[in-house]
Amino acid sequence: MALNDFTGQNIQDTYKKLVQTEGNLFADGTGSILQIITSDQTSSMTVATASFAISASHEITYELSSSYAEIAEALIPGIDIDVRNITASGNISSSGIITAADGTNNGFHIGTGEVALDANLNNLRLGVDDTWTGIAIGKGNDPTKTISLHGPVTASGHISASGEVITNTLRLTPGANDYILSSGTSVNIKSADSSINLISNVTASGNISSSGDVYGTNISASETITGLSGSFSNLAYGGTDLSVSATELNYWDGLTSAEATQVKNIDSNTISGTQWGYLGTMNQNVSTQSTVQFIGLQITKSTIFSGSFLDGEISIGASKGFILSIADVPVIPEQASSPNLVISDNSRISDNSVIIGTSVNVDLIVDTFSVVNGGFTLRLRNPRSGNYSGGSIKINIVVL
Repeated sequence: MALNDFTGQNIQDTYKKLVQTEGNLFADGTGSILQIITSDQTSSMTVATASFAISASHEITYELSSSYAEIAEALIPGIDIDVRNITASGNISSSGIITAADGTNNGFHIGTGEVALDANLNNLRLGVDDTWTGIAIGKGNDPTKTISLHGPVTASGHISASGEVITNTLRLTPGANDYILSSGTSVNIKSADSSINLISNVTASGNISSSGDVYGTNISASETITGLSGSFSNLAYGGTDLSVSATELNYWDGLTSAEATQVKNIDSNTISGTQWGYLGTMNQNVSTQSTVQFIGLQITKSTIFSGSFLDGEISIGASKGFILSIADVPVIPEQASSPNLVISDNSRISDNSVIIGTSVNVDLIVDTFSVVNGGFTLRLRNPRSGNYSGGSIKINIVVL
């Protein structure tokens, strides 16, 4: 717009439009300090000094060789300075907040790097160039210094470290119950689905304990495994697979390999608890070379072999204890003996056997002799003072 021409006009009508100066100060006709704005100016403006803020949408130039000092002592607090670029060969400091904006990214640039808010002004991003490639935080010559982040850290890629990662709780799935927790004295590993899979070997210099079940295809130990329960389908002992429960396995605790082999020799024979009790109460050797003493001997004879004395021989089957039922026994005078009677075909009798015979229903003495493989000879003796009238007799036979 065109400026006013005050020629021929009164001061009282024009003083408010005048600019007065005193030193470095500019004021209007009323004495009010002026702020010079050049936003509509189409060419550059040269100013030697200013005690107030100067803003422009284009260049503000000044002469470095000016005889006037460039000072800002009279800048009024609260007045903004709007410029396009500021280049400094020294430090730029502020006692307040430094705010920077750069188009869409709202960025604060350091070299080729950028510290910027996203388009929604929600997230702070750190990156280099247009690709937002990785950047380093910290001073390489002082790696002991720490960087503290007081909120969650979210990464869409990997987080790696060449040193230690120290944390009380490492949660593996956000919001889930999968975590590794350090309680100060122990490390707890928790799985949301109650299963933890370790792909490789687990080596421990101390104890491995469990309050629940331990499952495994192969469980081995160089020393003791305690607290076992349940059944095992592929348990091996000395290289031999065993099919045995943990309870049964604990019965063998303390057995040597030789002792276990002896027990195995029982094979399919059944030994009852009562029979083991007999073995436990035995107090003397019983072998072919032993002299054995018993209070009594009771032998049950359920097999009966029958024959006639007149035949001179009775053929019987294999038995260690039996009853001979003999008919046609002749008359035996007092203090006399009967003819001999041969007992044969008993494979349980050898020439080393001892034959014991006793009469059941008649007062006669049974003498046994001539023991051979398969049989023996007997004779009846009448110890009474009167004749034995003859007839039938039953004799108990025991083969030892």
